[in-house]
Amino acid sequence: MSVESIKNEVLHFLKQNSKDVRVLVIKGKWGIGKTFAWNAWSKEAANSNEISSTNYSYVSLFGVNSLEELKALIFMQAIPASWVGKDAAQRKALESKPDKLIQFLKGNRAAKVASSNFSTAKNIVSSFEMYGWLNVQDYLVCIDDFERKSKQLNARDVLGLLSTLKEQRNCKIVLILNDTELSEEDSIAYSSYREKIVDVDMAFVAETSDLVPLVFDKQSDKNFEAVLKYSNAFDIKNIRTLQRVKRYLTDLKDILDTHDETTRHLSIHSIVRLCARGWEGKRHMDPQGLPEKLFGAPDINLDHLFDSFVREGFFDSEKINNGLTSASRQISKDMQNKSRMTEWEAVWKKLHGSFSNNLNEIVEDFKNYFKKDAPLHHLDSATARLKALDENDAADDIIREFIEVGRKGGDPTYFYADASFGNIASDLENRLAAVGNEIELSKHANTNWTAELERIVNGDEQKPLTREDIKLLALIGEEDMYNFLKSQQLTNVTRDFLKVCLRPKSRGWYSEMEPQYNKISETMRRVLERLAHESKINSFRLRTLWQLIPFPSPEYSMRKDTV
Repeated sequence: MSVESIKNEVLHFLKQNSKDVRVLVIKGKWGIGKTFAWNAWSKEAANSNEISSTNYSYVSLFGVNSLEELKALIFMQAIPASWVGKDAAQRKALESKPDKLIQFLKGNRAAKVASSNFSTAKNIVSSFEMYGWLNVQDYLVCIDDFERKSKQLNARDVLGLLSTLKEQRNCKIVLILNDTELSEEDSIAYSSYREKIVDVDMAFVAETSDLVPLVFDKQSDKNFEAVLKYSNAFDIKNIRTLQRVKRYLTDLKDILDTHDETTRHLSIHSIVRLCARGWEGKRHMDPQGLPEKLFGAPDINLDHLFDSFVREGFFDSEKINNGLTSASRQISKDMQNKSRMTEWEAVWKKLHGSFSNNLNEIVEDFKNYFKKDAPLHHLDSATARLKALDENDAADDIIREFIEVGRKGGDPTYFYADASFGNIASDLENRLAAVGNEIELSKHANTNWTAELERIVNGDEQKPLTREDIKLLALIGEEDMYNFLKSQQLTNVTRDFLKVCLRPKSRGWYSEMEPQYNKISETMRRVLERLAHESKINSFRLRTLWQLIPFPSPEYSMRKDTV
């Protein structure tokens, strides 16, 4: 039976006033949404004025210890049926029990005998126990958590009371329970009384797509579609998990609303996944890749921003906002890269995808492509093809365009080849690396190179050089390096520094910094050869040093007769 069918049956039950159908049972697993759905549907019926009963009372048997306590709760928690689902402010007036109870009892024929006893609170309660129960007539009564009742409360007594309400008090009853969690004794009692009492028995079995609309309003909640999509993906079947998702998203609303839709979707994905993992035990779920499959968004994992919030219930708004801002930038960059890749593939298709005589069109497409950010390996591929087609001027044009775009961006790494894409033509690599170095140097116009060299030389030789150290070493010119070495004593530390400069990868390896490594080695070789040619004694010193450095210069061969 679908949830929609169950809803229609419940609404029909609430509206009709048939003596043949007085007790309806909704049964299902814990957390599946039985009570939540009942509350939503009874509120809908009340708003449409389609509850045939005059009063409504909801009682959970969780913690109820006696039949007398249950009777008291049924009366004490009663409200007019038209008030079902009203907010706290509207219901507050009903909850000043002593005054309302006195007024009710004084106006009731059965209570007039005891009206003289209303002078004390104790007498009020005593009088209620005597007469309040007698006024439970024509009620709609919802009894929830039947399987959670106290052991002191006998199941047969409860079912007998429901039979009395049905047969003698003209009450309509909704019994909500998880029949799979009944004790053996209560299960036997329920089975025995079921045929006598129950008129409609429905199993509440819901899919994720049934539960999400109960918690999130499809018409007014802009998160509805994203929550539905990700909840389906993680197979969430617990209404309380979805309620937690809604609470977290409500708390984060002011932050999420300031970011783009993609970032908001990725945030929702992360929160739904963390709730499913934390509250439903779905530990096997892999966060990677799923947003791409579900939404077409970049594969960015935001769990680190929301994990503590989901686990501990509080969040650092500044940390989350900054993290989302950073993610937005990354998303924008990734989207731009995808768009640029589409453009590149279109040019490549024109080049290799037909036998059309379209060389001029291909040249123009290449020129237009490099008027915006583009990866260096694309430039290498394009210039190689253009030169193979004798379009050397066009190749130079796109190189100039590439350099102009890079200069405007001011990022020197734009000009450095990424080793992961293989070798770049050496003349192109050197030309662009020179531009990158020029930009780097402009940022270090006031740098004290001697001080930086001393810091690096005296650093921990067991630790790899940092990226920043490599960048600085690559920027140091031949003259600065020469003057520095002339001022140094040749200690073991200095010798180790020379080894590192000739073989910078020996202190760590960052594949994307291949051009800088080459620049460092080249500069140091020239400096050492310059020193070797200065004098016989330096030639002798460096011949000894070459024995310690298994990386001799191919351009300079140390000869014994120079000593």
